[in-house]
Amino acid sequence: MEANIKNIFSRRLVTIKADATLAEANDMMNNYNIRHLPVTDEKNTLVGLLSKSDFIALKYADSKMTSFKVKDVMSSPVKAVHKTATVKEVAKLFLNKKISSVLIVENDEAIGIVTTDDLIRLLADNVDFLNEAEQLDLASLADEGWISSTQYIS
Repeated sequence: MEANIKNIFSRRLVTIKADATLAEANDMMNNYNIRHLPVTDEKNTLVGLLSKSDFIALKYADSKMTSFKVKDVMSSPVKAVHKTATVKEVAKLFLNKKISSVLIVENDEAIGIVTTDDLIRLLADNVDFLNEAEQLDLASLADEGWISSTQYIS
């Protein structure tokens, strides 16, 4: 699948300021039904990325999340790819860096985001391409963590 990432990324980019609270970030994620927020500074320069998984454990440690700011738990530097990247390149980046989203850039400006959900949606919509594959290398998929070698006994 050599599809270009520009065909699947989300162009709706919701951002948050680095000094915002995690409670504000949580509210934004819930209101927009998203799990990733690009983080900007006071000059609107991209400085990080906040994923819901970055702070979900803190929610239980500090239920009000009042003592934490976005900048305290965001990932930085931001992982980004050019809009001409292929789906395969992005999928490998997700696997190699153990991340679930990357920003899409053009002319050094963030224009969108692609997440694992976008790749799963692409797979679900194009499952026929698997039938055309010559061979599925299960050993390499297991090595990369996509499938488990655990055997279940019934």
